[in-house]
Amino acid sequence: MKHLYIFIYLILVCLGLNARAVDLSRPDGHAPIGVMGDHTHKEGELMLSLRVMSMEMEGLIEGTDDISTDELFASTTYMMAPSKMTMWMTMLGGMYALTDQITIMAMIPYLSNTMDMKRKMQGDTIGMDSVGIGDVSVSALYSLSHTSEQTIVASLGLGLPTGSTKEEMSNGMRMAYPMQLGSGSTSLKPGIVFNYFMGTTSFGAQANMTYFLGKNSEDYQLGNKYLLNLWSAYQWSETLSSSLRLSHQIKDPLDGADSNMNAMMSPILDARLQHGHWTTLLLGLNFIGQGVIEGHRLAVEVGSPIAQDLKGPQMKKGLEFTFGWQKGFH
Repeated sequence: MKHLYIFIYLILVCLGLNARAVDLSRPDGHAPIGVMGDHTHKEGELMLSLRVMSMEMEGLIEGTDDISTDELFASTTYMMAPSKMTMWMTMLGGMYALTDQITIMAMIPYLSNTMDMKRKMQGDTIGMDSVGIGDVSVSALYSLSHTSEQTIVASLGLGLPTGSTKEEMSNGMRMAYPMQLGSGSTSLKPGIVFNYFMGTTSFGAQANMTYFLGKNSEDYQLGNKYLLNLWSAYQWSETLSSSLRLSHQIKDPLDGADSNMNAMMSPILDARLQHGHWTTLLLGLNFIGQGVIEGHRLAVEVGSPIAQDLKGPQMKKGLEFTFGWQKGFH
């Protein structure tokens, strides 16, 4: 509950800020590509987007301390331990402005996850993968302020349980929570974004949360998620800008557990060990096309955690990468 109070406070802070000198036609007129739902459009405008995102996870962490697989096997009864995981997501997005103030947005993710697991008794490593559609989201964005001096956008989204929660290995064993493609639960996603420019430098802030409304068919509910993004960007030319973003995410504990997962086999199958918080630093580039590619936006963002405190042992997050394309149609 304290995270909800913090989230509400951040919304009030954003609403109380004053800013100046925003120009959305600049290359940094949109937030870094890893930030979504940051702007609205004029009535009748349509924008399509495509993002390709990747994240690497390798090694184990308990609290803020690294722990080796040998240490895990020596100090616990777990028979398997994750050693490496790669997550890929291709996100197709669309935005359409019903009015100058209201824009609707839909995001469709396609996921591809791979994981290597070390086995204690056999002394070997096995691999597994899960591929498919994740949870689709639909949102309404409302422009609270959109002038030549500032933009403030509030949003309310709905996460739909379209992703599978029953992914299994070839031997019929249910895969762990991080390998599942969806939540299995409907969720609410409120948020707010504040953006402004000062000369050749722009600044932005976003606060949002994902609040799951109930348990899924496997009798568990993912922990609520809270996200705060702070960024600054610098315009190098009329077509190119760079950005620096600090992202802090909090994930609450699971409620319940999947009875098809044996929590004694591995920490990633243990419902008690699926929460924590991360702080990530990311660098980005934003490019606006000219000439034959006028109106096309290309962007990239790369980052890695600078701090993580996880209820573990859990997999340690590493490098993450996002490449995106955006194009508006009038």
